[in-house]
Amino acid sequence: MLPRTLLVSWDAAEWNLIEPMLEAGELPNLETLIAGGLLGWFPVSTPLDPAALATSLSTGLPPDVHGVLASPGSAYHRRAPDLAERFAAAGRPSISVGWPGTREAVPTSHLTCVSDAFDADPPSRATDPWPLPSGAVLPESLADEIAEIRLHPAEFALSDLAPLIATIKSLDVAPEPRVSRVALHLAASFSRHSAATYLMENHPWGFAQVFFPGIEGISRDCLEFQPPRLPHVSAQDYLGYQRAVTETYKLHDQMLGKLIALAGPKATVLVCSVRGVESGESRPSPLPGEHIETAAFFRPAGWCVLRSPGLREDDLLHGLGLHDLAPTLLWLAGVALSPGLPGRPLLQAAKEPDDLVTPVEDHTLPPPPAPLRTLADDDTERQLHLAIAHLHAGRPAEALPLLEHLCTKRPDRLGPVLHLIGCLRSLGRFADAMALLERHAARPDGGLRPRPGLRARFFPHYDFMRGLLHIDEGRPEQALACFRGALEARPQHAGLHLHLARALIELGKPLEAEASLRTAVAIDPGEADAQLLLGQLLFQLGRFPEALQPAMEAAAKLPHRPETHLLLGSTLARLGRTADAAACLHNARHRSQVSSPPLTVLQ
Repeated sequence: MLPRTLLVSWDAAEWNLIEPMLEAGELPNLETLIAGGLLGWFPVSTPLDPAALATSLSTGLPPDVHGVLASPGSAYHRRAPDLAERFAAAGRPSISVGWPGTREAVPTSHLTCVSDAFDADPPSRATDPWPLPSGAVLPESLADEIAEIRLHPAEFALSDLAPLIATIKSLDVAPEPRVSRVALHLAASFSRHSAATYLMENHPWGFAQVFFPGIEGISRDCLEFQPPRLPHVSAQDYLGYQRAVTETYKLHDQMLGKLIALAGPKATVLVCSVRGVESGESRPSPLPGEHIETAAFFRPAGWCVLRSPGLREDDLLHGLGLHDLAPTLLWLAGVALSPGLPGRPLLQAAKEPDDLVTPVEDHTLPPPPAPLRTLADDDTERQLHLAIAHLHAGRPAEALPLLEHLCTKRPDRLGPVLHLIGCLRSLGRFADAMALLERHAARPDGGLRPRPGLRARFFPHYDFMRGLLHIDEGRPEQALACFRGALEARPQHAGLHLHLARALIELGKPLEAEASLRTAVAIDPGEADAQLLLGQLLFQLGRFPEALQPAMEAAAKLPHRPETHLLLGSTLARLGRTADAAACLHNARHRSQVSSPPLTVLQ
């Protein structure tokens, strides 16, 4: 029997929360997996939409290529096969449970698909009918069995939720909607776990992918109550919900242990999260009367743990990107790759590269389609996310008409306005960007009309955006004043301290810039751009031993950017570690699309 492959995605699982739990021994199954495998981090492109990112993970393609641009996502929009379909096409029986972008899938040989619609929209009472959406389970002969597996949120007893909500027995649960939402999010993960384990135990399979949404949902509702206590959080809420998020992680670790056991000791296992959340002191803390859209709650940071026979153990995985994960799983399973994929198998993970099968491209398979330029439909979210994808891919001219249309169609929405300002900046139209910013900042509602059901979330101060535009136009003194004004309202915003440091550097104040960068890193150790700029600044100041640590952090977290490897190589060379320096500078040259990095530092 061919070895199995298991892919598990925890949506919005934040590494800065996971790491201290690992150190405390609270996530034993993830800890065991790390000890037997490889741990790595990777940057994530926007939009930070769960369906778009999950489909990028399972196809190895960016959203504007695979076509699933916004949640809930549909297989109808997907323009390339995902991993479950690729394994099924190779004759490997495959299971897909709860994966975004699989709604409206078509029946496929060797593939059992339970879409993320199967546990959606539970009725208010557990005894009420809960019809399964048509096509939510394929083949449909399994629909009745899978429907019975679902857990209704009302089936939780108060004692079941007590580990997450310490004061639940003293709460008047009926008027406390947060309790119902916690139950809803937890039930979704439990239902998917039950469906996955049922199928893995009772049906042959060679590949399984399972998507867990519970961490994201409970983080969205309860992360503000996580220690340390934020100023706006009441003592009662802090006492009740301070363990909700960490207990949710522990429950997901228990479910992970069961899935790994079912896969077997020789299976390839990949556990990952393709976006993070703001945590610790950098969490959103709304000002009185403020209502902010939710996008800035997430941060573009992913992590993964990969274990497979023939790969290194208890080691770090360097140089990976999100689009490398799908081809890596295909390679390790001996399934041919499609030609033209943007990512490549992580061959550097092998213990002995010569002992592993060389990746093979099957040129009878179609290459990825060309990126979408426009959309035939008028779906607002899909249009916005396509515009964001254009911006990330360096196509601001193509994003511009989409964003202008959205701002005209929905002038009450702040998200398109912010991206339009960014688009105008990318096009060098700084005066137009500033005029748009000031027009919205002058509105009585601050440019935003609250949408029903959304609670206040973090949004950078308008002064922050003014500062960026002043930097663009070469006015660091004005930028400095704007950043300092924004910091009065948001002192724990790491990005503000980073941009303040950039203004200080332009003004010739390196020591003040260093202090700002160290503050940014202290607030958010995952702020890789702050690590990079700190390392560059210390290098320029001739403080090479001090530059080494931030240079290493930047290269590990931003492996796709040649300047991180150039900084690390140059620093190592100054410290006399010429062999290591040469390897880093080779990485910099390999990743550079423009020119080779200078090697004179080695001479």
